[in-house]
Amino acid sequence: MKKLCLFLLVTCLLFLNYNVVPGQEGSLKPHLFDSYGQLVPDDLGARLDNFALELQNKPNVYGYVICYGPEGDGSGTGNYMLLRTKYYLVEARGIDADRIQTIYGGRYKNQLEVLTELWIGPSGANPPEPRHYQTKLTTITGKFTEYKGWDGFADDDTGPSLGNVTLAAFADVLRQQPEAVAYIVSYNMRGATTGTWRRVATRDATDLQGYGIQSDRIKIIYGGIAKKDENEDAQFALDGRHTKMPTYPDSSSG
Repeated sequence: MKKLCLFLLVTCLLFLNYNVVPGQEGSLKPHLFDSYGQLVPDDLGARLDNFALELQNKPNVYGYVICYGPEGDGSGTGNYMLLRTKYYLVEARGIDADRIQTIYGGRYKNQLEVLTELWIGPSGANPPEPRHYQTKLTTITGKFTEYKGWDGFADDDTGPSLGNVTLAAFADVLRQQPEAVAYIVSYNMRGATTGTWRRVATRDATDLQGYGIQSDRIKIIYGGIAKKDENEDAQFALDGRHTKMPTYPDSSSG
């Protein structure tokens, strides 16, 4: 008789515990499913496809997307990445929009890099808390970055794009330094057609204006012919002192 009573007591406790858990979902935390930096569209599409498949296989869970990147709303910003990510999941993979929550986490620790985190949690769970990185955009001066540009259009891709993170970051810094002047130093690669450097630099300058940077704050400089094929085609520089324009060898037009 004692054994029977003990068994019934344990059974009742287990039954009560089972029924308490669903009511505590709000205290549960989502788990990190995937995280990545800047990816080419094909690779980004593959990562999001895996995320969508997990949501499709578990209809009772919700997805959370946290993006860290430059402030603003244009191409390459954190908000742009959130918009493109959710659009792909909803429109291309058929996930219910109500099951995806997007969160802008602020700038990333390196202003030229981005980070996206994909989280999954049960219904009623508290959304994940973004981390807050410290950035000092007001102290950046001199050469900002360099990269290889192209003259024309990129090849068609089969996945979503994060946009131009480099230009978004440069514009973000310029907004934090309203007195600074932006210099785009562009080089021709050996064998490039005449005027390639100008077309690339002019396009970047126009795109910067799309982020709200006034045209009179943007200067274009011809840097000459790149000495090696692996050298980059364009450089971004900041001068916050309004003293003199940086000079480069072979700065005559070409």
